[in-house]
Amino acid sequence: MYKPLFFLMILAIWFLSNTPNLMVLEPKTWISEPMYEEGIRSLVFLIQQESSFYHGYDNIWELNFIVHKVSHVFCYAILTIFLCKSFKGLSAHFAFFIISGLAFSDEVHQYFVVGRSGRLADVGIDLIGFTIGIFLVKAMKKGKQRRPF
Repeated sequence: MYKPLFFLMILAIWFLSNTPNLMVLEPKTWISEPMYEEGIRSLVFLIQQESSFYHGYDNIWELNFIVHKVSHVFCYAILTIFLCKSFKGLSAHFAFFIISGLAFSDEVHQYFVVGRSGRLADVGIDLIGFTIGIFLVKAMKKGKQRRPF
């Protein structure tokens, strides 16, 4: 039951990551044709220390920024829950590896999308969502064990 939800969540994240100039508080920006930055043809930015991929943010007090990052946490918490429910017995370490890979590849992808900025810091924000998701999965397991019926 959860596997389709897990893969749909990955598609939803990819779709939103592929949306140029996405503004979370402006629904009219949620759906638009993908556009990619011209002049970026390789992953060299990953080894360039001055790359914006490794920079922080200037707009951390803007409401759109805050809501956008909270949505990262929420989406990755849900993705983690769906992953753990889809593949019973999956260790938290292996789930971390999978979610980290998805988060990192998502940010690399966003680096190429017009009006988006792939940032390593966002991988950390996504992993906060992973941590919350793992805690919720463990809490759900404990809750099931306590039921007398």
